[in-house]
Amino acid sequence: MTVIDLLRLLRRHMVLLLFTPILLAVLVIFLTRTPDFTFSSETILYTGIASGSSVEMDKSFSFFANNTAFDNLINVITSRQTQQEVAMRLLAQHLMLPDYDPRYISKKSFENLREITPAYVKSLVVKSVDQPVNSTNKSQPVTPVHTVKARKIQKNEHQTHTVKGKETLYSISRQYGVPLDQLRKMNGLDGDDITTGQTLLVDKTIIDSSDTAFEDTVASDDGSDSTSTFSFSNLSSSENRRTLPASINQAAYEQTVKNLEAYMAGSDTNFVYKLLYFTHPHYSIKAISSVNVQRIASSDLVKIKFDSDDPGICQQTLAILTEVCITNYKHIKENRTDAVVKYFEYQLKQAAGRLKIGEDKLLEFNEHNNIINYYEQSKAVAVVKEDLDVDFNNKRIKLAGYKAAISRIEEKLGTQKQVQLKSTTIIDKRNQLSEINSKITTAETIGLGKGVDDNQLLTLKHSSEKLKEELRNAVNDLYNYRNTTEGLPVSTLLNDWITNVLDYEDTKAGLEVLGDRIKEFQKQYAIYAPAGANIKRIEREISVSEQEFLEILHGLNLAKLKLQDAELSSTIKAVDPPFFPLSPNPTKRKILIIVAALVGFLIVLSSILATEYFDDTLKKPEKATKFVKLKTIGVFPKIFLKTGSLNFLFVTNRLLEMTIQQIYLLTGKKPDLNEPRTLLFLSSLSNEGKTVSAGNIAWKLKKQGRKVLFLNFSRESLHQAETSQIGYPAEPRAVSASGFNHPPMRFRFLSRLLGYDDNRIDIFSPFLQNPEHYLDSMEYLQYRVDADYTSASNYKDLLENSGLSSDYKPDFVIIEIPPILYYSFPPQLVASADLAVLVCRSNRVWSAADQGALDIFKNVTIQEPVILLNGVELQVVESVLGDLPKKRSRLRRIAKNLVRFQFYSRYQP
Repeated sequence: MTVIDLLRLLRRHMVLLLFTPILLAVLVIFLTRTPDFTFSSETILYTGIASGSSVEMDKSFSFFANNTAFDNLINVITSRQTQQEVAMRLLAQHLMLPDYDPRYISKKSFENLREITPAYVKSLVVKSVDQPVNSTNKSQPVTPVHTVKARKIQKNEHQTHTVKGKETLYSISRQYGVPLDQLRKMNGLDGDDITTGQTLLVDKTIIDSSDTAFEDTVASDDGSDSTSTFSFSNLSSSENRRTLPASINQAAYEQTVKNLEAYMAGSDTNFVYKLLYFTHPHYSIKAISSVNVQRIASSDLVKIKFDSDDPGICQQTLAILTEVCITNYKHIKENRTDAVVKYFEYQLKQAAGRLKIGEDKLLEFNEHNNIINYYEQSKAVAVVKEDLDVDFNNKRIKLAGYKAAISRIEEKLGTQKQVQLKSTTIIDKRNQLSEINSKITTAETIGLGKGVDDNQLLTLKHSSEKLKEELRNAVNDLYNYRNTTEGLPVSTLLNDWITNVLDYEDTKAGLEVLGDRIKEFQKQYAIYAPAGANIKRIEREISVSEQEFLEILHGLNLAKLKLQDAELSSTIKAVDPPFFPLSPNPTKRKILIIVAALVGFLIVLSSILATEYFDDTLKKPEKATKFVKLKTIGVFPKIFLKTGSLNFLFVTNRLLEMTIQQIYLLTGKKPDLNEPRTLLFLSSLSNEGKTVSAGNIAWKLKKQGRKVLFLNFSRESLHQAETSQIGYPAEPRAVSASGFNHPPMRFRFLSRLLGYDDNRIDIFSPFLQNPEHYLDSMEYLQYRVDADYTSASNYKDLLENSGLSSDYKPDFVIIEIPPILYYSFPPQLVASADLAVLVCRSNRVWSAADQGALDIFKNVTIQEPVILLNGVELQVVESVLGDLPKKRSRLRRIAKNLVRFQFYSRYQP
C-alpha cells in the first residue's frame, strides 16, 4: 500500500475516524461530569542510614547494606501490621471527637462514620483516664543536684500499671512514653515476658524496692550523674509528636485503641474487622496501602505521599503513619541487638564465675602451703640452699685441716705433755669453750628467732674470750719448759695448738648447725617440688578463664556499641511534617477525554487497516493475478449513479479500448485470417458481469469498424434444463428495464451520515444496457443450452443446435458460456476458441472451488485464459490510467505532489 492509497483509505473513512473519537470523548465528559476530588499530602523523613552519625568510629560504608536498610524501612512502612495500626488509631481518633473538626475530618465523613458505627462499638470509646505521673515534666522546678538531701519516697507517689489481656511490654512502654530498656530496669526484668495481673512501675524514676530513703541523684562536683545509663532512645523519646487534638486525652486515646484492637481480634465478622479489611475509603487497609513510599534519589530522605478524598483524613493518616512506622522500626532495630547483649551478659556471668573459682582455688592452695610468691620464694630457697652447701663443704675442709694440724702438734709435744693436757681442768675448760662456741655459731647462722637476743650473744662471746684466756694461762702454767723433745720452743707449739683447737671447735659446731639447716631445706624442697606443678596447672586454668572472660567482655562491649548504634540509626525524624491540603488534586478528566478520543481513533484506524490488510477480494489487477494465477488484460469500473466531476464516459471508454488492444495482441497470430476470432467469456459463478463486459467489448469493436457476433446462452433454456434434470421449480425473476436482474439499491442513511460515497449503481447507464438494445439482430443471438450443447465444436454448431442460421461473416465471435463451477462446458468449443476471458468481480474472494473449476477448464484450452476484472473502484482505475480526468483544487494538487515527492511536476520540458 502506497502513501496515496493510505490517504485515500483514510479519506474514505474520514467521518468515521472523526465521529468515533468525538462520540467517546462526549461519553467520557458525560460520565465524569461530577468528578471525585482527591487531596494529597506528603511528609519527608530523615533516616540517617547512609550518612548519619554512628558510635562505631571504624564503621565502613556499604552500598548494599544501605539499600537493604532502606528496603527494610520501606517494608515496615508498607507492612500490613503498620497499616492496621494506623487504621485503628485513625478510627479511634475520629470516634473520640465530640464534633467534626475540618483539621481532622470533614463534616460529611464524620456524619457518615457516626451513622454506620453501631452503638456497641461507640461504647468502646474511653472518654478520660488519669494521666500518668511524669517525673521529667518540664513545668516542675528543677532542684540543684548538690542541694538534694536523702528523703523517703512512698510507693503510692509513683504510677503503676496492671497488665491486662494481650498487653506487651512494648505497648505499655509506648502508652506511658517510658523507654523500653528503662521500663525493664525499673521492674527488674531480664526480657519482655510479662504475665496478666502483674503490676509494673511505669514512671520515669527508678524506685528502690525497700521503704528506706535514698538519694535522688548521685552526682559529681560538676553536676553530672555518675550512675545514670546513657541511651539514645532517651534523647529521641521526648521528640515524639502527638497528632491528637486538645480535646482528646492521651491515655484515654491509648485505651480506646486497645479496646478496638481487642474487639477486632475477637472475630472476623465484627464491625471493626469489616471496616479494616473491606473497602472503606478511609479506614480500610486497602485505602491506607495506597500510600506511596520512595527514597529521594540517593539521599537519607524518604518521602511518603498519600491521597484521600478528605483533606483532614489525608493529613492525619500521614501523621499517624509517621509515628507508627518510626516506633515499629525503632522497636525492631533495638530488639534485634538487645538479644545479643543479653546473651553476652549471661556468658560473661558464667565466665566470671569460672574465673572466680580458679582464683579462689589458687588462694586456698597458697594459704595451705604458706606461699606468697611461689616463683620468688622458690628462687630464694634455691639460692640459700646452694650457699649452705658451699659453706658446709668449706667447713668440712677446714675441720679436716684443723684436725690434722692438732694431731701433728700433739705428736710433737710428746707423751708427757699429752698426759698433762689430759688433766681435768684443761679438759673442762676445753668442753665449756666448745659449748659456748656452738651456741654463738647457731645464733649467728640461724638468727635470733629462738629466744637469743643481742645482749645474750655478747655475753656468750665475752665468756668465750674469757675461757680462751683461762685455758691459755693453764697451759702456760703446765708447760713451763721452753723446748720440746725436738728442741722447738714449747710456747710456739702451744699457741699453734690452742689456735687450731679453737678453730677446730668453731668449725665443728658450725658444721653441725649447717647439717641441721640443710635437713630443714630438704623438707621445704619436698613441699615446693609438687607445688610448682599444681600452681602451674591452676594458673593455666585461671589464664584460660581470664582470656575467655576478656573475650566475652569485648564481645559484650561490641554488642552494647552495636545496640547504641542501632538506637542512633533508628532515630528517624520528620523533617517535613505532613501538611493540610487546601486545594484538590487536578483531576484526570482532561486526560481521560483525550485518551478516550485517541483510543477511539486508534480502534477505528486499526480496524480499517486490519480490514484492508486481511481483505482477500480481487479488488486490484495485482491481487487478481496473484490469487487466480492468470494474466489480467483489463478492468471494467463500477457504474455509479453519481460520479461527481469525473469524466466517467471517457474513463470507461478508455478502459474498453485498452482491453480490446490486449485482445488484439493475444489473438493477432491467428494463421487463417479469413476465419473470425473467437472470444470465449466465462466465469466460475453467476452475476460476475460477463454479459455487460462482453456486450461493451462487442459494441466497442463495432464502433471500431469490426463485424461482431455475440452469442449468448438462453437463460430460459438453461433454466428449463435445470428444471427437467433435477426438478427445480420455476420461479419468476425480477428484471430491470435494461433486461438484467438487479437488486434494488438504496443509499442508506447511516452511510450518508458517516460520509461514505454514494455506492448506488446507475442501472440506466448505457454501459449496463442489454446488448440486444445496441447490437443488431444479426449481431446478437442466443443459443440454447440443451443435450447437444456440450458436443458443439464451434459457434456454427451452437447456431445449428439452436435452429439458427446466418450468412453473416463476423470478424470477432464473442461467445458467453454458463458459469463453469455450476454447469458443464463444451470441451471442443473451448479448445477451438482463440482466447478465453475469465470475468471476475472485484469484490469477491477467489476460493479453492473456483480454482479447481478453472484448472479443469485450463486443461482443455490451447492458450492460457486471461482475467477481466469487473466492477473495480475508481482508485484502482487510477492505477491503470493514471490521474483521472476530473477537476481538482490547487491545494489538493499541491498536497498530492508533496506526497508523491513530485515537487517539479508542473514544469514542462
